[in-house]
Amino acid sequence: MYARWISPHSFTRSRWRVGYSDGSYRHRQDGRARLELLGPQYPDGRKADPTPEYLPADTRNVPTYHTTSQTPETATGQLDWAFASRGFHRGITARALNKVGEWGASDHCRCLIEVVDD
Repeated sequence: MYARWISPHSFTRSRWRVGYSDGSYRHRQDGRARLELLGPQYPDGRKADPTPEYLPADTRNVPTYHTTSQTPETATGQLDWAFASRGFHRGITARALNKVGEWGASDHCRCLIEVVDD
């Protein structure tokens, strides 16, 4: 699910004229994030092995995308994330279906988002 794409939300005070999928999960001026990161992050998905040089050794990122020169097995990049509004995020988990046998035909793996209703 994607939110605003045309331009960043006004409270981000961004100078960008072209937006991206709702980046307002980043901290606002008052220090509070509007969205909570749900994942997927390790252990809810297979980590890239070896860890890409551009990531810290203790990264929890999991590969969710592979380029045309990669395969699901050699994928290293995470381009897919799940976010939820603050307060709504409780009871929701996100998992990358990124093991080689469960990847599927796309260059992006599937992500499973489960909502537990209390």
